[in-house]
Order: sequence, then structure tokens, then C-alpha cells
Amino acid sequence: MIGVAVALCALAAPGLLQAATLSSLRLDRSDQTVAPARTIRIAAVATMADGTVSDVTADATWKTDDADLARFISGDPGALRTRRPGVVQITASVLGKTASAVITIDPGDVVELITRPGTKRVEIDRPMAFTARLVHESGYQRDVTDEARWTTRNPDVAGVKNGGTPGRVLPRSLGTTFIRVRHPPTGLKNTDGKTQVLPAIGRVRFQEKSIVLGRGMTTDLRVLGQHGDLDVRTGLTEDLEFSTDGGEMIDLVATGKDAGQVTALKDGITTVRVYDRARKIGTPKSRAVVIVVAGVLEELEILPNPLKVNAADVRNASVFGLLTSGLRTGNLRKLVEWFVEDPELASVGKSGNDVGTVKGKEAGTTTLLARYDEFDVVSTAIDNLVVRGRVESVTLEPTEATIGLELEYLLRAYGNRDDSTRSNISGSVNWSTDPDGVVSIDDAGRMTGLVNGVTTVTATDPKTGLGASAEVTVAGRLTSLTVPTVRVDEGDEKKAKAYGNLSSGLQTSDLRLVVDWSVKNAMVAQVGNGGPAVAGERRLDSGEVFGREIGTTRLTAVEPITGLGSKQAGNLVVRRAEDPPSPNANPAPIEPPSVRDLSVVVEPGNDGEVATGVTETYKARSLRSDGSKKNISDKCDWRIDDTSIATVDNVLPKKGGVTGVRLGSTTVHIDCNGLTASGLVEVVGDVIGVTIQPDGFTGAVGETKQLRARVNFSGGGFDDVTREVDWSSTNPDVATVENDNEVLKGRVTFHELGEALIFAVDATGHVGTSTATVDK
Repeated sequence: MIGVAVALCALAAPGLLQAATLSSLRLDRSDQTVAPARTIRIAAVATMADGTVSDVTADATWKTDDADLARFISGDPGALRTRRPGVVQITASVLGKTASAVITIDPGDVVELITRPGTKRVEIDRPMAFTARLVHESGYQRDVTDEARWTTRNPDVAGVKNGGTPGRVLPRSLGTTFIRVRHPPTGLKNTDGKTQVLPAIGRVRFQEKSIVLGRGMTTDLRVLGQHGDLDVRTGLTEDLEFSTDGGEMIDLVATGKDAGQVTALKDGITTVRVYDRARKIGTPKSRAVVIVVAGVLEELEILPNPLKVNAADVRNASVFGLLTSGLRTGNLRKLVEWFVEDPELASVGKSGNDVGTVKGKEAGTTTLLARYDEFDVVSTAIDNLVVRGRVESVTLEPTEATIGLELEYLLRAYGNRDDSTRSNISGSVNWSTDPDGVVSIDDAGRMTGLVNGVTTVTATDPKTGLGASAEVTVAGRLTSLTVPTVRVDEGDEKKAKAYGNLSSGLQTSDLRLVVDWSVKNAMVAQVGNGGPAVAGERRLDSGEVFGREIGTTRLTAVEPITGLGSKQAGNLVVRRAEDPPSPNANPAPIEPPSVRDLSVVVEPGNDGEVATGVTETYKARSLRSDGSKKNISDKCDWRIDDTSIATVDNVLPKKGGVTGVRLGSTTVHIDCNGLTASGLVEVVGDVIGVTIQPDGFTGAVGETKQLRARVNFSGGGFDDVTREVDWSSTNPDVATVENDNEVLKGRVTFHELGEALIFAVDATGHVGTSTATVDK
């Protein structure tokens, strides 16, 4: 056995293999059962006439007897990709010898019955075909539309057929109904049948403004229709006719069941328009979709990385293609094949609207993979799927609150998980009050005082039934606001507080999260208002103060409903870390000479997550010999492992400011006079789009207009890239845009009457558009 193991460690060289006499061939895997959409690896083992054993996987010719059930991956000998349930025989051949095995593809037990489409909005008087699918525990779905029994809860709103064309929904009047489906062989029923019947579609548009493709790639253009005055859009599936001027650049299916299918043929830029023949409406030239073809697909990148999903929850993954031209495609989620390395931790949808939808099962880390079959390109990231634990308790903060009449106040609900993680679930819990009528509360936990009294507010997690409560008192009207003095070290951050004084004589709980904050002297300090990050500014929570330079200024809070503001002056003091408190402050205890730093830890801002282009403040906290803690960030040297992912400031007053550069994880390190520590940095944002300002403009022949382009980050930030993007015009006879002169980039010149689409493409492949109209 030892000799066999040693022989298997090396591949037989092709020349030696042909010179020797091959006695027999076998596969290292006997007959086995696997789930659909899995990749397994099988080795071919040769026994030579002299008794030596060699791995000849790379020399073998691999085949299956049914490529619809499973097929071998080109360029990866012995790698078998299962596709759908069934039994397939695989064969390996080397120098006239063959070996075979039988693979059973079993999707596992059936777990639920679902219907499609997922979002059920239908247009009045226009029938739509619904489908029923059985979902297996492996994530595999099987169409059982013809086997199911279909009924409707409200036939006056919409009927549904059983015979002839089962699942065909017949909309009759505006309203809501529930399409019920039962699968007799399993006894399963659907729970996703809520269906809306909407007014007739009056306008059509493309879902995407622009699409970037590599040569040979194919995608389906999605056209959406708007129903009357309602801002609700649904997909159109028939009666569409597509047209383009780029016949040599793309292959476009104009009509029929595959209408809107685009295949990229050669590099270039063109536009596609659509016309709905039944409704006699179409997209104007200014709203055509821009198709950019540049290079070929060479990589797939799944975002975000890592993708975090809670156990028993679902979340959509995104995958982008990186082209040889350096451009990046849009989201290819529905064009690739998905699979999870460890199906015990999570599953991923493989068809219909569920494609790329990840469902967490058990806490842990595994790998989510995407494969673009036509190009044999597979994503390479590993351990990029993190399943967090199940919620085992709910916490409501605060547990007691006092507010005023017509005042707002924000409660926060947190889910505490069995893997020791915690997250804000305020937007997903069900809120209730007892007794009713004392306060109103919205879906995010924002309360408003209605009448004087006391009530109990409860937040309940609908998935687990777990909940928590807080006692809320409403006592009078707001008469004034008080913002106590805030003393913050230069380069540090600290949360301010705002209290409301009520006509009852009571004081409200801290209103920090619901008032509007401002600083009189922005050179001294910055204060946050809880909105998205602004370029050049730190991202701060509402009421969080960042000390910029030494000085004193006024910090003001304004209650937005009543308009009442705080009156305190000089209540924000920025000082050096070693400065003593002011004489009017409560004196701090004198630190004995024997007190010293024993250890240091890194405190990450925003739980260690940093959005691309946004700065989060990390702090160095020392544990002292007297048991106290102290912020010593300015006394430490800061460095980061991978500066291509994130950077860290090591110069006062911004020491510890970590800025996200690109998606990924790295580590920040501190050295505080010999005491060292490190912390995780996860950059969770990325470029999500490019916008041009303005997005439409009008002018006369001979006029010029300067456009600005900016990239938008998922973390809420943005950056001006006017000088960095590539500018083009779809109709240079009407309007041209400067792209060569760095100083004048983005300047549009009008030439003759008509319309032109101006677009800007950034280095990631995102495209922004703006419509230029020359009207005189």
C-alpha cells in the first residue's frame, strides 16, 4: 500500500506511459450518489505490466453517456459537473483501456412548493402564465405546473386555469387575490400566492441604462412597464420588437420568444431601442440602452466578499465579469451557474428569480462559487460566504424612555445570535404597543408621542417569535433643548447628548438620534447627522463629534418638528489629549505616578466594516494598572497589511482613520511604546454606479456645457471622476464631448438640431448617461 501511495503522487509522463504496457485501468471512485449542480473530481489510476501504479487522470479521455445529466469540465480532467437528477455512466479511456462508474444524481427530499414569478403583479385583461416548482433540500427545483391543482381566492379579481394551460392567470379587475397551488403527490401547498392586478401599462423602459459585455457573451435585455400613475413596474414578456444600429457589433434577436437577446460580436458602442406592438408604445432615442463591448471575459468576482447571511435568512449575491480590456460587466447573477461548497451551511438558487439567492442554514464559513459555462470561467475567491448564527434572543434599547407630545424618538431592536454575533434588526421586527394610542411607531422603530400616558412597546422577530419590550412615557410638550458640554480630544470622536425639557417638568431621554446637529465653527469640529458619507468628510453617527483642531465653538441641536433649538454657547471644546479639563469642569482625579499602561487593544469603528471611499475611526485603548481604560490612539504607530484594500492615517490629528480602497479584508496594527495589538478591517463597499450631472440638458447650436461625472460607492460615498472617465457621444453630428484634453474633459459642444446620448465609462466598467438636446 505504501508503494501504491508513492506511485500515485506523480503523474506518468506521456512518453513513458506509451512506452510501457498498460495492464489495467480503474477509477478511484466507485458508484456514488451526489446532488445536482455539484462538482466532483474522479481520478483514473493505471496499473502497468511491471506492477507500478500511476495517476493518469490528465492522460485520459473522459465521457458521460448523458451530457444533459452531467458533463466533464473542459480543461479540468476528471472534474464532473452534475446538472439534473438521473443516473449517468462515466467512462475514462487510456491507450485502449477503459474504466467506468455509475453516478446517481439525487436532489434530496422535497422541502417546499413555490410559484413563479416571485413578484406577482399582472396587468388587467392580460393573462400571465404562472409556474409551480418543487424545491429539494439541495436547492434543486423541478417544474410541476402540470401536476398541480390551481385555485384563486378571489375569482372576481383574477381567475386561474387548471385544464389546457394550467397556471394561466386571467386578470379581471383591479385588486388583490391569492393564487393557491396544491401538489397532490406530495400534499404540499404554496404560501407565496399573493397577486396584484394593476392598471394597463402606459410606458416602457429598459431596466438598465447601459450594459458592458465581452465578445461572445450573451444577455437578455429586460424591459419594464409602468402601470398608469402607479410607480409599480413589472416585466414585459411578449409583443416586444427590438432594434439597433449596431448590426455588425451585436447579434440582436428582434422578435419572438427570445426577443431582446443580445450577443456581443466585436468591440464598440451601440444602442438598442424597443417597441411594444400590442400597446403601441416604445422607448424614445434618448432612453435607448447603451451596449458597450470591450474585450473578452477572463475573471468572475462575487460581491460582496464576504457575503454575510443569517441562518434561515436569504440574500442575493452579485457576480461581475472582469474583461481583458480592463472594463467590468454589470451583474451576471442570472447568467452564471451557482453552487455552494458546503451545502450543510447554505444553499443557492439555480433557476428563475432564485438564481444567486443564498439561503443560510447553519453558522459557519464556506465558499460560494459562480461559473460561466460558455467561457469555462470560475470565480476564484474562497471562504467568501459567512453564515451567521440563529437569533436566540432580542434586545430593545433603551428599555425605558421619556418623550414629549409630537416628539419623535428612535428605539432600536437587536438580534443576539447563538454564534455570539449581534446586529440591528429594527427594520425587520414587528412593532406593537399596549395600550394603543399613546405613541405611534413605524416599521423602523421611530415613535411619535400622541397623548400623555405610559405604554409598553414590544418588538417581535417574525421568524423566531422572540421579542423584547420597553416602557415609554409621554409627558407634556417640548419647551427647550439642552446640549451638555462636550470635551473631545483633537483627532478623537465622542457622542454628544441632547435632552428635551418638557412642560410637565420632566426631561426626555437622549434625543441624539432624532435632532439635527450643527457646529458653528467647522474648522474646530465636525458633527454627524446620520446620513451617507460626504466626500472629504468622516462618516459620523448622528450627534457624534470629531475634534479637528484645538478650540471652542457652539454645538447646536434642533428638534425638526417644533423647530426648537439648544441655546448653550461654547459647549464644544476640542483639546489636546494631555490638556487638563477647564476650571469650570468637574476636576478629574489626579493620576498617581505608579499608574501605567499594561496592555492595548484596537477598537474598530462601525464593527470593523469600512465602506469603499469612506473613513472609519479605529481607536487604541490601553488597560491601565489601576483598572481604568484610556484612549492613546495619538501615542501609537499605525500601519496596515494591505494598502491596496485600505489605508490608515498615522499623522495627527487623524491617527487611526481607516479608509476603504477596494473590497476585501486586511489587518490594522498598532505599536504603542512596545505594546502591540491588531484589528480586522473588512472593506464592504464598492463602486455601484456612475452618474453624470446633469443627467439631461438643452441648448442652442454653438453653445457648450460642462458635465461632471462621479462614481457612487455602496457605503454612501462618492468621488468626482470627471477627469478619469472615458467620455463619448452616440451622435457626434448633434453634440461632441471632449475626451482628450484633460482640462476640458466632459465639456459638450452643440452642433446641430437633434438629440445625442453622452456617456462616461469608468475603470470598473460602470456607465453613466446624460441626454443632450439641441433645440435651436
